[in-house]
Amino acid sequence: MSDNLKKLITELKKIAIDNKLCIAFSNGVDSTVLLKVATIAGLDVLAITVNTQLTANKSDIEKAKIIAESMNAVYKTIDINMLNDERISSNSELRCYYCKDKMFSKIKETAYKNDFLAVCDGTNFDDLKEYRPGLRAKSENKIHSPLAQCNLSKNDVRNIAKELSLSVATKPSSPCILTRFPYNTRITNNLILKTQDGENILKSYGFEDCRLRVHFEIARIEIPKSEFENFFKYKDEIINKLKHLGFLYITLDLEGLKTGSMDLNLRKEE
Repeated sequence: MSDNLKKLITELKKIAIDNKLCIAFSNGVDSTVLLKVATIAGLDVLAITVNTQLTANKSDIEKAKIIAESMNAVYKTIDINMLNDERISSNSELRCYYCKDKMFSKIKETAYKNDFLAVCDGTNFDDLKEYRPGLRAKSENKIHSPLAQCNLSKNDVRNIAKELSLSVATKPSSPCILTRFPYNTRITNNLILKTQDGENILKSYGFEDCRLRVHFEIARIEIPKSEFENFFKYKDEIINKLKHLGFLYITLDLEGLKTGSMDLNLRKEE
């Protein structure tokens, strides 16, 4: 057992109350590692998945129940219509705070009703270095982040996943769909569906780690630079399919895939 895994087990036991722990479970790498390690630690686990229009990959919601129950966790879902909130649908620079506040307050409420008084999420140490207003909502709702508290980076978490033979070890990150749009863009359900369909087109050609950034009529494709050569084999087919969705201009970002590329104009202190 690696030192990082031992450290995480110790941290989860310390956070748990009455040997119970609730995990905000997205079926991503971070929360799946937390779920697995919590069961290794011998804790009673409640996994809660929040289902909203903002989930980038809907298949994650479908698979979450199967994975949670395979790890002997109690599983629940919460449905939230985020676009009903003007503070979120306006996609302001603080929309992540309002979204996370709604999400964490609902998770906490459900956890407490089921007698789980300790709640944690999959925030890792690398997340603390990025522009994430949602971290304030997490703190205000008293949500623990054991990965960050153990100073575990995304790479550390993936290594633990490999150590535990979890299939998510190499799974690409799938951030909120609102990261695909410039701030202060009016978000509608149709715009979200159009963007999700566009990313699914890219994934159908093997570009699993991708972002389709949408600037009104322009679709800006972000994929790793190492996949550029392969992309040009299919570019004509991809262009036709994306234009069929209603995009007028299709571009490939020559800088490649960039985390938080819509945050480039923001100062961290904001």
